[in-house]
Amino acid sequence: MLGKSWWAGFKARHPTLTLQIAEGLDKDRALTLRPIIVVSFYETLSKAYTANPYGPFQIQNYDEIRVMASKNGAMRVLPRRGSHNVSYIISKSWEWITILCCMNTSGKSIPGFYLFKGKKHLQNYITKCELSACIATQKDAWMIKELFLNWLHHFVRSIPGVVSPTNRNLLIFDSHDNHVAMTTIQEARMLGIDFLTLSAHTSHKLQPLDVSVFSPLKTYFKTERSTWLERFPNVEIRREELAEIGSKSLKKALLACLA
Repeated sequence: MLGKSWWAGFKARHPTLTLQIAEGLDKDRALTLRPIIVVSFYETLSKAYTANPYGPFQIQNYDEIRVMASKNGAMRVLPRRGSHNVSYIISKSWEWITILCCMNTSGKSIPGFYLFKGKKHLQNYITKCELSACIATQKDAWMIKELFLNWLHHFVRSIPGVVSPTNRNLLIFDSHDNHVAMTTIQEARMLGIDFLTLSAHTSHKLQPLDVSVFSPLKTYFKTERSTWLERFPNVEIRREELAEIGSKSLKKALLACLA
């Protein structure tokens, strides 16, 4: 059995090595995130830059995140020493919302697109969200091909004059078969939008919004949700409140990204 003295000697002989906790990586991501695939993506990106000299305002990155009204996961609290059965208030609501975000390389973003679960929305749930935000519904609150086309129109409306056949934009997003139909690709080309998709199972490393926006957004969302539950402990979070919490969190995350 190796002892502490061996470990101390090993570290002394190899000062460039350090002991860390490894991040879990599923097999699909491990097999896909290979140098040849990553290099291929950047070669394609380079060809796109050569074909069309996009400016900072014309390189767009799109992504989405799904959050829920009820608490998922534990919360750190500060109880008195010796306390047992420490708990906190959670919502029983099972409402989900998908938030779609798009930002260009100059740091400018468009208003959010909020996707709720259901066949249709009976009222406007985003009245307390940012100006010009958009709402849609889908049975599982997931993005589908028809809704992606609606989002594309929302994207063009949000940046008038910036997108045209003679002023093309590059839209980079994750590769999902349920997002883009051939008719959407054709319409995007006519509008002046070129698509570049990230290879499957590589977004955790290659998707800029994952780290720069959505990572802090999750933290801000948890904080905003906890604050709301503390203020209204006897009220369930409805869709209006969920959208408002999501909008506040997105705004904070976008500002943090630019800080």
